[in-house]
Amino acid sequence: MQEPFVRVTSTANRIGRAWAARLFFTFIVWDFILLIAAAGLFGYYHEKEAFGEEWVLRLERDIVWEQMTYRFRMPEEEWNEAYFGGILSTAEPFAAAVLVLQGITLIDQSRIGKKKARQLLKPLDKMAKAARELARLQEERLKAEEQVDLHGLEEAIGRIEPGGKLRTGDIELEGLENAINAMLGRMQESYRQQARFVSDASHELRTPIAVIQGYAGMLKRWGKEDPKVLEEGIEAIASESDYMKKLVDQLLFLARGDTGRNRLEKKKVNIADIVQEARDDCALIDKAHGWELGRCDTAFVHADPDMLKQCVRILTENAARYTPQGGSVRLQAVREGNEARIVVQDTGCGIGQKDMQHIFERFYRADDARSRESGGSGLGLSIAYWIAESHGGHFEVFSREGLGTRFTLCLPVAQ
Repeated sequence: MQEPFVRVTSTANRIGRAWAARLFFTFIVWDFILLIAAAGLFGYYHEKEAFGEEWVLRLERDIVWEQMTYRFRMPEEEWNEAYFGGILSTAEPFAAAVLVLQGITLIDQSRIGKKKARQLLKPLDKMAKAARELARLQEERLKAEEQVDLHGLEEAIGRIEPGGKLRTGDIELEGLENAINAMLGRMQESYRQQARFVSDASHELRTPIAVIQGYAGMLKRWGKEDPKVLEEGIEAIASESDYMKKLVDQLLFLARGDTGRNRLEKKKVNIADIVQEARDDCALIDKAHGWELGRCDTAFVHADPDMLKQCVRILTENAARYTPQGGSVRLQAVREGNEARIVVQDTGCGIGQKDMQHIFERFYRADDARSRESGGSGLGLSIAYWIAESHGGHFEVFSREGLGTRFTLCLPVAQ
């Protein structure tokens, strides 16, 4: 299958060559203008010297290239000649120096253009590599699913309709019935979530791909001639590819989590240190909100520090995203019995009750505010939920519309 992404180096070379060609054409035009101007001044000087105040524009003129002579007819019907070969001999070194300088400039500008184009297109290259990795993981998963033979199970359950349950009426087989029905329920839910996940992922990727295709077409038509169009197109492609890279990275994280390939390096971690570090980072980066630090109880948990920091970062980013400027976000580390709690509470718009049961679903957005324009992809809380579960923890969420939301990450205390 042909890759849907262009090579960054090849694209950068084409952009550099287009820029060098445009500069080369500019040099040719200016050299031609200077040559015409010099010839005109040469002729005007000699004609003015011969005619004085009686000089007129309409004269009979001629150039004898064999003798390197410029001549014009005097009123006495005689030709006045001026030799320009000496001037050409004198000007040759200067012309050669100008041509060498222009050649050096062309080579240097081509190199600079290629370098700048590679820097601007670097996120597109990273996004392409991440997308290929995601495609490879998906292909492996499909191959693994193809190896599962459900034919025997289909014969065992007979004519069960989609969404139905196995009913044998035999008391001795009640345990088997319950096991098969539970398995069917999990399979149906799994396929439903997978279908929705693929549909939502395709929808999220469709918009940036369309933007990239549009700007690529614009660059192909006008980008070689207009530097502004070239710069605008490259910046737009870089921005959209950066968003796609972030989205694909999140998809890869969840895909690895589904297949058990995310490795956790657990060790003893104090949640108070995690909370204090998160609060300090947010206060340094985000000046539009007030970042408060509440209780900071010492409580150690067995966790992967990087994963735990990522989980808290997702909660703080969500809190800042849905809290108006001037609002506050409060972080706490609390120990209650054998449970360590990390609390992130904001004063934002809150979450409606009908949306509470869906907030950890992938790509779910409660309202129009939870859109790409607000900076979210709808995957952050899904990643946080996976991290919590992989550490034997869970979330408690309390929210009121117009008042704010409190997320509490509950983890077992290390013994």
